[in-house]
Amino acid sequence: MPKINLRDLYPDFYKTNCIIDIPEEVLSVFVEHERREATYTRKMYRYI
Repeated sequence: MPKINLRDLYPDFYKTNCIIDIPEEVLSVFVEHERREATYTRKMYRYI
C-alpha cells in the first residue's frame, strides 16, 4: 500500500507530518486530480 503525508494535502490542518497507508484506488484519484488541476491551470493561461 502506498503512503501519503496528510500535511502535504492539508497544510493548514496538519502542522506535523501524519503519514498513512491508503489503497491504490485512492492514490489514483489523488494523482488524477493533480493532473486535471495542472491541465486546467495551463489551459487557463495558454488560451487567453
